[in-house]
Amino acid sequence: MAVTLHFPLRPTEPHPFAPMTEPEWAVFAPYVAERLGRPPKDLRATWDAIFHVVVTGCSWQALAGGRVTPGAAHAALARAARNGLLDRLVCAVSRHPFAPEEMAGFEWRIVRAVRRIARQARPETLYLAAGYGLESALPWPADRLPRVPAQRPGSPPSAWVPRLPPIPFPLLRGRAAPLPPPAEARMEGRPSAPRRRAARRVARLSAAPPHRLRLGLKC
Repeated sequence: MAVTLHFPLRPTEPHPFAPMTEPEWAVFAPYVAERLGRPPKDLRATWDAIFHVVVTGCSWQALAGGRVTPGAAHAALARAARNGLLDRLVCAVSRHPFAPEEMAGFEWRIVRAVRRIARQARPETLYLAAGYGLESALPWPADRLPRVPAQRPGSPPSAWVPRLPPIPFPLLRGRAAPLPPPAEARMEGRPSAPRRRAARRVARLSAAPPHRLRLGLKC
């Protein structure tokens, strides 16, 4: 029998920034060990710098002159948002029964990281955070997330994906700002070039006079 778990939305308890301790790094390191591409020179310092920016809400330029450059820290967080690492961290800090208890102390840092990089993160990351009840990870209330049309049972996977509205920059830092209007879901992907040319030709022919269509003249 299938069991459906429900995680009500709740805010995460905030706490001030502090560098990772040795036991915390021993727990966190296996999640962020990068096996593809060029890893940062100092992985621990990079993530400490990321957590410093996202927790304090300061600018990335505040890292200038430190061990990790602003560009390197931002690039590492953006790469984690694109390659699915941030999704795995969201699952690890959630209250799912299978989530490791030792990752609970990273919840505030992870939800702040998701919110800060929300412009570049995949829409699925925000839906995942909302599904696990991590309200503090969302740049706006959960009811502002676009609704995807429901599928019929047994139908193939839907091609509809959410189209997120533009996120004002203050919302990324957890500050107050006017909320954007809600957006609708859209079809995934872009038509190929032949399909676009065919669509333009159909549009031209549909607007042409009937006698020109019969004679086969160019419109």
